[in-house]
Amino acid sequence: MALRKKLACLIVLGGDKEPYKLPDKPKEAAVSTFSEYMNASMSRDYDKMLSLSDDYRFKTERTRLNFLKA
Repeated sequence: MALRKKLACLIVLGGDKEPYKLPDKPKEAAVSTFSEYMNASMSRDYDKMLSLSDDYRFKTERTRLNFLKA
């Protein structure tokens, strides 16, 4: 159970599209994101899983896209 809570927190912190801004209700956002991710995983919806994930190496989506393009 403790591992699940840590994972959910990581998803909320890493999944937020605006850096350093937490959602209004972080616990609910964590549970929702985790549930969406697991549902997508079970149905093998890789596009959905990717949309719920962030690559911590890049601060913005534009930087990530420029890296992938290169």
